[in-house]
Amino acid sequence: MVFWIPFLIFFVFFSPLLSQEENPKKKFSKPFTSRKDIYGRRYLEKWNGEIRYIFDQGYSLKVPHISELRAHYSEANGLDSFHPSKSLELRKNLEYCFSILPSEMRYEYESLQIENMKSLRRLASHLLRPDRNPFYGSRNLCNTDEGLSFHSESTSLRAIFPLDLNYYPFENENTEISEGVHTSLTVFYKTIIEQDFDWKTSGPEELYPYMSGELKIPNDRYFKFIISESIHPSDLPDKNFLVRYWDSRRGLTASRKKAIGFERKAKEEIYEVRWNGGSSGNYLSKEIYLPFGKKGLAIFWNYPDSKKEEGEKIWNLISPSLEFRGRKVLSENRN
Repeated sequence: MVFWIPFLIFFVFFSPLLSQEENPKKKFSKPFTSRKDIYGRRYLEKWNGEIRYIFDQGYSLKVPHISELRAHYSEANGLDSFHPSKSLELRKNLEYCFSILPSEMRYEYESLQIENMKSLRRLASHLLRPDRNPFYGSRNLCNTDEGLSFHSESTSLRAIFPLDLNYYPFENENTEISEGVHTSLTVFYKTIIEQDFDWKTSGPEELYPYMSGELKIPNDRYFKFIISESIHPSDLPDKNFLVRYWDSRRGLTASRKKAIGFERKAKEEIYEVRWNGGSSGNYLSKEIYLPFGKKGLAIFWNYPDSKKEEGEKIWNLISPSLEFRGRKVLSENRN
């Protein structure tokens, strides 16, 4: 009997150490690993791939990036309970990201897309009112390696914008009608001159081209790409109707045009515009008008003449990507 005592002592004291060496991960593994997404926002990832975003003061909602769809899907799940409106916005953008995935990658995300659509429909049924502005929530965005991909469900416009352009939607769920016409604006802009300026409080007035019913005389602060959508009471006869409509909305009467030296020249599918911005110097704009049925789409690219080279360079990056109802807006052989 005494013969077994040393073996018993060895088993009691050393067997736990042997078992730990057999499975070292069991001792040192953590339930979650802290990580950061492409925007530097923190989240926790479990060993099985489960992701939990940290919604602290450093968190802010971002446009989903196509390379991190699983993480953004988990982010939307976390937003469902305490900020459903943000979850709805994120899920709509996720749905757009899924739709532009390369064909060879869509099967990989098929189940995720199905679950996201279920949640999207549930949120929409609770949050979206039937009498809301028809443009509300109709813009879809997805960041890709090529740039910010944009899609309007209302007018079927698609475009890709450089990532250094900022995005400002004028979202309002309430129906906005002027003379029987619903309108909506989306602005992509780039700051030219950095100075003490709070765009969150003053920016909309400066970015919005006709808040007070007149064309704002721009300064050298911004490059601005403005997407103006409208729904009219009856079918639009031609694009000249849209030209007159947006001139009227911007207060561009004959006398006003004369006062600021406003000149508009047709060049293939676009209009090239020049006007005098006073102390800011001359300003340039490219305009596109696209009517279809009762809907209208107007595009404005505004920039100061002093920054013409950079303005043309940015336009040449954006314009080839413009698609309207499945077709390129501008011909490839234009000058």
